[in-house]
Amino acid sequence: MKLPKSSLLALFFAAPLTVATFLPTVSQANTDDIDITGEYQVEGSYAQDDYQGTAKITQKGETYQIKWIIEDGLQTYQGTSIRKDDVLAVSFKDEQRSGIAVYEIKEGQQGPKLVGEWAFMGNMMLKKETLTKESDL
Repeated sequence: MKLPKSSLLALFFAAPLTVATFLPTVSQANTDDIDITGEYQVEGSYAQDDYQGTAKITQKGETYQIKWIIEDGLQTYQGTSIRKDDVLAVSFKDEQRSGIAVYEIKEGQQGPKLVGEWAFMGNMMLKKETLTKESDL
């Protein structure tokens, strides 16, 4: 059976598009394999103030646990998070408040970099925060 020339051209141009829809994107392929466990430097902004601190991310089963120590221990937070592709969604709390955070996992120069936003429960303003990996556990 001989296919018309127009059918062959359509098949030629459609085949790469069909295959491409089943391949992961470059960003997914790069970030899915990144190990995000480790010690991090924290930099963020809250209202008009900037803050710094450290964070430790550990994996517990299918979830990640995060502990933040901000401003030399003046504030500490504990969180549980879920990772989906290049996104880390976090619920966190201290002794009085709770909140949520969402980070995009990126490749940094010396390991992962988590760039995100967060808010305390009931708050209407988003704050920005970046976690830069300093060392493995």
